[in-house]
Amino acid sequence: MLSEATRNSIAALIDRYPHRRSALLPALHLVQDEHGYVSEEAMAEVGGILRLTPADVQSVASYYTMFFKHPVGRHVIDICTNLSCKARGCDKVVAHVLSALNVELGGSTADGRFYVHAVECLGQCERAPLLEIDLEPYGPLTTPEAIDAVLARYS
Repeated sequence: MLSEATRNSIAALIDRYPHRRSALLPALHLVQDEHGYVSEEAMAEVGGILRLTPADVQSVASYYTMFFKHPVGRHVIDICTNLSCKARGCDKVVAHVLSALNVELGGSTADGRFYVHAVECLGQCERAPLLEIDLEPYGPLTTPEAIDAVLARYS
């Protein structure tokens, strides 16, 4: 259930755009800011406010990787697995992060501190291999010690 403040903020978005559908992305961001993820129920509420079908809302929320459909850890770790990062050893970064945090890719740690997932590209190929924690980029990460030092900042 969305708070009244979030519902009002979403409704206010409608007048900012020439088409109601254009307010969908910022509305989904508002939902995720409130709850940490975008649930099926929240998508239905957003659709009701914007007068869009549930399928319209779900198709947009599913397309963008920045929207989570389930609860995630407090800190989100995005690990770039695109070609530049792959060529410079991102597979070792992924393996080390998963091992160090005892988590599976696409999952949250048992203590709820981290959520780890692979992303297609973070747009910073010159820093490959790269990961982001809460949108803060770190790279190049070429040693396990460098990765551990980044993770320690969020302990």
